[in-house]
Amino acid sequence: MYKIIKITFLLSILPTVLCGCSSIRNAHRQKEDIVYAYLNGRDSVESDLRDKTASTAGSGDEAMWLLEYGSFLVNTGNFASGLAVLEQAETLFEDYDRRAVISLRDMAAEGGAVFTNINALPYRGMMRDRIMLSMYKSLARLGLNDRDNFRVEINRMRRAQNHAADYFADLIAEEKAQVDAFKKQLEPGNNPEALDSTPQKIADMPQIKQLIAPIQPQLASSEYGNFLNPAAIALSGITYWNDNDSENALVEFTKLYNAFPNSQLVCELYVAALKRADRDIPEKLKNVQVEFTPGNAVYVFTAANRGPAYRQEELEIILPYIGYTGIAFPVCETYPEVFKPTIVSTQDGIFSAQTLADVNAIAAQEYMARLPGMITRMVISYLIKEGAAITANEIARHTDNDLIYLGTLVTTSVYKYLFNTADTRCWELIPAEISLAVLPMPEDGQLQIILPAYNADSTKIDFSLLKTDKPVIVYINAPSLKALRYYVFYL
Repeated sequence: MYKIIKITFLLSILPTVLCGCSSIRNAHRQKEDIVYAYLNGRDSVESDLRDKTASTAGSGDEAMWLLEYGSFLVNTGNFASGLAVLEQAETLFEDYDRRAVISLRDMAAEGGAVFTNINALPYRGMMRDRIMLSMYKSLARLGLNDRDNFRVEINRMRRAQNHAADYFADLIAEEKAQVDAFKKQLEPGNNPEALDSTPQKIADMPQIKQLIAPIQPQLASSEYGNFLNPAAIALSGITYWNDNDSENALVEFTKLYNAFPNSQLVCELYVAALKRADRDIPEKLKNVQVEFTPGNAVYVFTAANRGPAYRQEELEIILPYIGYTGIAFPVCETYPEVFKPTIVSTQDGIFSAQTLADVNAIAAQEYMARLPGMITRMVISYLIKEGAAITANEIARHTDNDLIYLGTLVTTSVYKYLFNTADTRCWELIPAEISLAVLPMPEDGQLQIILPAYNADSTKIDFSLLKTDKPVIVYINAPSLKALRYYVFYL
């Protein structure tokens, strides 16, 4: 009897000791109230995020909450505080990246993950996080009028963009090595070799196909397959123009054109870059009209609509002698658009923004690329939890004591239920898309930005720009009708 008590007790407390704070209540559920308050422009968001960030310090969720808090501070004009918080997240990412493929620290975390779920591992950031992090830090530097360090952040953003595909390949290789380590912990009867075909079998299940069907339109946007963030590239090119570096600006806008040759805005930026670098214009682009001067234009970036997230779906069954059996599954989710493309009105005319970065598509591409690995890890975690539960239940059943058997069965079922949690960790307070409008500097400095909405009246914002011979960036954060923020940055 003592052995049964010990087994069931360990099953109950071991995950709590070993694992991160999103191991029982998934991250998406934890953020529901905060995101709701954010989209409704409530004052409580700052204190809620500050408290949550403090409470998760040192846990596997720390970097995720730092990203949420830092981006919120930048979007609300608290540039110095936001920069400091985002730098903490960046330091954590750099620490994770310096580790070996499977370091002792990671293996210790893996020990908790296989008994509970992969929420026990440190959140290392999605690919979009790495690039968006530098974008937000760049905006914070502009808000602080720190031009020199703004260029430093832009350089970091360029490196993150250039190495995105290589980094992701390394991450997949690391996850495979961790899966191989998982397999060694399985009992022989679990047939580790069978895991190689399991991910595809699960992915082919009708329930899974139904869950991922809503993101199929985003998967069709193949331009984002290598984690290209066009908004980051455009900002980089604009910065090169401001520094009178026409050659490198051309390199950036050539990348954009190669990815989006049918975008009118991208064609204009590319032709402007060709002209500024004194290059010939291709025959098919000779009719493209460029109405702005690159070094003295207004660039209106709009970060609009609620960004993508992961939600948890559960596949659950009850089996005789075993009790609760189930796998919690993360699903990439996008949300209805609130705003249509931005319109800018000046004395020179009307200018329409065009989407540069479809963050929903970037998220969907990464989700599908990581899906086989996620499924494999979930299955291994399930097998080890199930094996521990079966062992405890079988020992209890052979005691011929119905009370002990019932107690063990209840304990193992509760254990599996509580820690059947999908890894829904991601950066949620980012936009669904980033659009750009480019226009000549108005002679009178006056412009009106119009945010047309699908189910509400348009929002209009009037600006009076200072006279300058440098580029001007107008940044609008528009996750919802009630949470609009906007800033003007002079380069």
